[in-house]
Formats: sequence, C-alpha cells, structure tokens
Amino acid sequence: MIRIVFSLGRVLALMIPTVLCAIVAGCQSAEPSVVESGPPPVSVSRPLVRPVVDYDTYTGRTRAVSTVEIRARVQGYLKEICFEAGDLVEAGQVLFVIDPREYQDAVALAEAQVEQAKARARLAAVERDRYRTLAQRDVGSRQDFDRAAAAYDVAVAEARGAEAELRRARLDLSFTEVTSPITGKAGAHMVDVGNLITVGKTDDNLLTTVVSVDPMFVDFDVDERALLRYRQNASELRGEELDATRIREARFPVEVGLAVEAGYPHVGILDFADNRIDPNTGTLRARGVFPNPNQLLSPGLFARVRIPLGKPEDAILITETALGSDQGIRFAYVVDVENRVERRLVAIGPVFSGMAVVTEGLTTEDRVIVTGIQRVREGIVVEPRDVAMPMPPGTEEALAVVSEESGTLEVPDLPTVGITEAAGMDEPESSPATDETSSGPDAEVDPASESIPDPDAP
Repeated sequence: MIRIVFSLGRVLALMIPTVLCAIVAGCQSAEPSVVESGPPPVSVSRPLVRPVVDYDTYTGRTRAVSTVEIRARVQGYLKEICFEAGDLVEAGQVLFVIDPREYQDAVALAEAQVEQAKARARLAAVERDRYRTLAQRDVGSRQDFDRAAAAYDVAVAEARGAEAELRRARLDLSFTEVTSPITGKAGAHMVDVGNLITVGKTDDNLLTTVVSVDPMFVDFDVDERALLRYRQNASELRGEELDATRIREARFPVEVGLAVEAGYPHVGILDFADNRIDPNTGTLRARGVFPNPNQLLSPGLFARVRIPLGKPEDAILITETALGSDQGIRFAYVVDVENRVERRLVAIGPVFSGMAVVTEGLTTEDRVIVTGIQRVREGIVVEPRDVAMPMPPGTEEALAVVSEESGTLEVPDLPTVGITEAAGMDEPESSPATDETSSGPDAEVDPASESIPDPDAP
C-alpha cells in the first residue's frame, strides 16, 4: 500500500512541468493577426466665394409707440361700454359713458347763474350811466358815480366768473363720455356697467388701455462703435455728411423677424439712440420704427434684429456642418497636398441658410473636409474625394437676397412718431378783454359797447 502511494506522487511530479509547458506554448501560438486598413475616405470641397452684405444681429422687443391708460375724469356710475375688447378704436371714439344726469343739472344751474349775473351787469351799467350824466350836469355827486362804476365792475366780474363756472360744468358733462385719445387697439374693460367710477390714479379708476399699432417700435441694445459705424455707412451711401445728433435723418435700414417667421420680412429705419451708455453693459439703447399696417407686430414680442453694414463684398462660405467646436473655438479640417489632415482655426461671421461666412482662417484654395470629419484627426492621412460644396435647399435664394446692396432696401417713409394729438383737447378760449374804458364822469361811453356778456349768446 505504501508503494502505490509513492508511485502516484512521482507520476504527478513528472506531469506538472509538462502541462505547464503545454499551456505556455499554447498561449504563445494564439496571437491575433493584425489587419492593416487604408486611409479613411472623406469628402472635400473648396469654399464658395459670393458677394454678401455683412450684418449685425441683435435681439429686441417690440413696443407700442403710444400706450394710454384710459381713466375717468369725473365721478359717477358707469352707464354704458361702447366697444369690445381687442377692437381697433379711433382717436376721439367714445369708449365709456358715465351717468350724465348730475352733470346736466350742473350745466343748467350754471346757465341760470350766468343769466342772473348778466342781468345784474346790465342793471349796473344803467345805474352807472345815470350817475355819470348827473355828475356831468353837476346835479349829482362824484361819490355816487364812483360807487355806481365800482358796482358795475363787480357785476361784470361776477358775470365772467359765472361764465367760467358754466364752461367748467360743460367740460365735466363732456367728461361723462370717456373717449380714446389715440388710434389703437383697446384692451379689456376693467370695470363693468353699474359700478361707481371714482376719480384719481388708482386701480379702481383704470377703465382700459389703448395701444397704438401702426407704426411699431423695436428696442434693442448696441455698442457705441456699432452705432458710429451705422452713421458713417449711411453717410457714405448717401454721399453727404449727416447730422450726428439726428440718427433718424440717416434713414438707416433695419430688418426684423419674429420668432416664427423665416428671415427678416419687416423693414424699418433706425429711429433713435439713447443719449448715454449703460456703464454696466457698455451698450446703449437703440430703437427702430416699422410700419405695421397688417398689425402683425404686437407690443412685447421677441424680435430678431438685423442691420446691414454697407455694400456687398466677396466672402468665403462653407457649409455649417463642416465646422467643429472646441470649448467655443470654431475650427475646420483641411487636406493638404499630401492628403494629410490639418486642423484650422477659423473666425465665423453671419450664417445664411446653413452657409457660414468665414472671415479668417481659410482661403479659396483650401480643401475643406465636409463629410467624414468624425473619422479624422489632425495629422493623419486620408483618402479625399472632391465634391461640390453641399448646400441646404433654398440656399441659393437666400444668398441672392443677402447679395443685394443694402442701399436698395425699400426704406419706408414713416411720419414723425411718438407725438400724438389728444382727441377732445380743444384750445383754451381766449380770456375776455379787460375793460379799460375810463370810468370818469367826463368819459363818453356807450353802454352797448361795454364788455357785458350777451344774454342771447350760447
């Protein structure tokens, strides 16, 4: 038994080195074969050269030229609402009617007081003339004449005061019809019929708002250098030096597109630039004004603003898909004469329908990789295939538009805006002429020529 165990131990001791050698030999013979591949295929194109107009682009907001809060100027119960929310109202159109009965009675009372004052003035004129005649004949005292003349002056002043009260009562009566001072779109009415309307600038007194719709402002921020460049370009286009303080006179075109609109279909002019730069942003507020006959522009909308910068010039364009970005730095891959890839840093200008303007970094002779850029890296050799520069659909039409000279844009002839005449604001009546007629006893005065209100006058 002992002999059998010893024999198995010797057998195992002799087999272990053999097995290990077989394993090592097997591992060494299992090396994978390396399959060599050729250069990766890519498509290359030469940049396009097209005349385009350079643009500055901004973001802005539309704003109404005039915004009016409609408030009551007299107190009373609201009797009638004469418009629907969202209606386009005209200047002078009646929007609300306040119960006028109280003010009609006030007008009637004021008219009666005017009649009384006129009657007293006529009686005082007769008394004064009587005492003047007596004083001229030396049968009356000068003191009585002076009293009569003073009483006449007081009666005339009272008559004028009564007329002023009548005008005020009539004005209050006219205020019972609340009108719109401008032409524009009305908002929702804030008070219903039957409520008591109070006077004063409070939320309870706000009846509605009216905003003008044509033309429309668009506000955006520009830097100082850009503003000076716009003025200089406008002077060059028109061949004359323009007043630096009146940028509106330059009639510099501005284009605007809304968030859902393709391109920039609205054309206006640069109307205003603020008088100081914001020290926090280094920019100043500019304003464009745009015709809005179809009311497509509403106050408060986001707007894309584009300002052309002079005449068209030849520019290098490549498809936007050929550009890469590394932490905000734009680059493109080009292939040299040895088909080796080179990474080229580029400066990008405006983008027109998927075609980017390259201002720095490329020449017209460079072969730009337009497809297969995911398979390449700088320094490797590729297999280039020349193709035409790919362009998205509609690119030719878009480039044709931006190739037009900015001076050929049809700039609208807009009237002066921002100043609206209020409806119903009549010129104040001229004050009555002062009675400068001498009141002395020797003065020849015709009582009919005195400045006494005519009782039959309206």
